[in-house]
Amino acid sequence: IIGSGFSGISAAAYLSAAGIIILYIAAYSSHLYFNILPLGMALGFAVGVSIVCLSLFQYYRSELFAVICSIGTYISPLLLGSQKDLIFDSGFFIIWAFAFSFIASFLRTRVLSLTAAYLGIGVFTLLYSKVVDADQLLWISAVLATQFFIFTYGVYYYSLKNKVALAQKEALAYLPVLLFFYGTAYYFINKFNPDVAPWISLGFAAFVYLIYSRANRYVQNLNSQLLVQSFLGVVIFHSGYLQILPDVSKPWLLPVFILLSYIAEKKDFPRASSIVKTILSIIGLIEFGKICVDLAVNSNGNSSLPAVLTIALGLFYYSKGSQYIKVKSELFLGLVHLLSILAIFRILYNYGSFAVSVGWGIYAAGIFALSFVRRDPILAKSSLVVLLGASLKALVYDASQAPSGVRILSLLVTGVILYVSGIFLKKIEKWNQT
Repeated sequence: IIGSGFSGISAAAYLSAAGIIILYIAAYSSHLYFNILPLGMALGFAVGVSIVCLSLFQYYRSELFAVICSIGTYISPLLLGSQKDLIFDSGFFIIWAFAFSFIASFLRTRVLSLTAAYLGIGVFTLLYSKVVDADQLLWISAVLATQFFIFTYGVYYYSLKNKVALAQKEALAYLPVLLFFYGTAYYFINKFNPDVAPWISLGFAAFVYLIYSRANRYVQNLNSQLLVQSFLGVVIFHSGYLQILPDVSKPWLLPVFILLSYIAEKKDFPRASSIVKTILSIIGLIEFGKICVDLAVNSNGNSSLPAVLTIALGLFYYSKGSQYIKVKSELFLGLVHLLSILAIFRILYNYGSFAVSVGWGIYAAGIFALSFVRRDPILAKSSLVVLLGASLKALVYDASQAPSGVRILSLLVTGVILYVSGIFLKKIEKWNQT
């Protein structure tokens, strides 16, 4: 719970809270079970109880009353709305979204706006989750979006009015609300039109970033960067990567990510949050795995060009002494070499197995030459692994299918490679010593 929480609540406050709960029960049961009051008067009674509850919050300064007020208010459509009226319910939820957002700013309680956001979006979704009519789906999506805009602007208005930025923990408490809204709104928009749903979701994410940017101008020490970047990362992954981006374009994300990492490091761009980095890393690993599988099993070679570009950019990025790569250089080079081996295999596959082995050997020799120029022991050792792998393949697989003379030649070549590799490993050890 944000703010003062429930700690240190007096016995009088607990008694007042119990009284408020009983008043809510009386308001709803008067119409629902006993038919003493008509629906309008019962709702009016419940609104009056909510006002009293907010007054008690101001008196006791306990978040307990904010929570009770939110629950007591938003439960009324579930209890009293036996015949659903979309227009009435829409007005009910929008009005209370305005009320709770701005009352929270004046009473200086973020718990009120937070619980109201959960309940407003959640209860409205629960009421109309089974709707299939296109016009109603569009209306429901619009109401959810309106609530989202109101609650988001309410958070901004709170910080602006009270000159109090969201604390780190407060900001993270709003992240589930954003994700909850994203999931519920996407559910209805996708039922209405699956083609436009991801684009609208990206528009919502842009709105959140716009609100954050404006608040950052007027409020000192704003701590919402992690919240906003995390939400943007989730939306971009789901709506952008999974829904909008065509499958044929996805393999090109890998070289683009490497290029952007290099530019970001050199230009000293603002650092992304750890969640955004994690999401981008997940996308990169997914595409890396898909490219590897495609190169290994598909004869059409659709991933060959993205793979070659990724290899070139990866080696270039490594050669520039990236700080990001230094801590995991062995892993990075291992992935680059794996991609290189598969790309050479796919490109030379139609020319025969021996041509693939020769291609691997040429690649390993080129990497080894580069390591000598840079005097890089890690790069040199990694190239020797590739070279040995190519030699063993030529010896065990290629030679077994060749005439006897070629087999003998393969044995001699493999022996020479192993001997020369041992000599070079000796020199590499001296690099480490110097």
